Amino acid sequence: METKSLGLPVVVGIIVVIAVVAATALLLSGGGPSGGAPILPTEGALIFDDFDDATLGSNFANTSAGMMSGTGTYDPEFEFVPVGDGYALKMMFDFPSGEWCGYWSFMRPDENPITPDIEVTTGYDLSDYTTLKMAVKGEPAEGTKVRFKIEMTDTVFDTSSENAFLETQNHRGTVSAEAGTSWEVVEIPLTQFTSSGPDLDMSDVRQMNIVFDSVPREGTLYIDWIAFT
Repeated sequence: METKSLGLPVVVGIIVVIAVVAATALLLSGGGPSGGAPILPTEGALIFDDFDDATLGSNFANTSAGMMSGTGTYDPEFEFVPVGDGYALKMMFDFPSGEWCGYWSFMRPDENPITPDIEVTTGYDLSDYTTLKMAVKGEPAEGTKVRFKIEMTDTVFDTSSENAFLETQNHRGTVSAEAGTSWEVVEIPLTQFTSSGPDLDMSDVRQMNIVFDSVPREGTLYIDWIAFT
């Protein structure tokens, strides 16, 4: 039986079609590791940060924020990567056993992280909200999940000049979370923070932290937005 060659023009045409289909699929999926999150914040949500201004500091205006680690040696590297019509925060962490690192951000503007002498009741009132939501994606160096903790503290926790350190620990709520290799929305009831820190005043929240302190100790976490509903 005689076979016929498709010919160069036909082959080129097929390649072009395949390339267009692949590019379209990549666009719809958000594109690469920093691609667009599939779910937008709930309408009416309080957006703590969507990182669309490609700067550290929340949407609450002029709030201080930054990377941190226990010794100051293992602060995550970070950058802002395109996601949809805006940006996401990309944090790359790598720390040895016994260390930790992460990201911190204040709720109120112009607070000084070096000075513990802050006025109680100057925090942000989240008492009308029930849930913390975050659009996240992970790239662990090993395994399938990036594991992290979310901490929230009130102003009493940070007034170490007025309160003994151990006496203020119940003013910090900590919840564990994880991110897989596809975009997902992590939803955490705020009652989990007050269960962890029974004295945490949700009407007087000063600070939120993202902490890496367990395996995998190397990887990348993307955060597209953080919101309260």
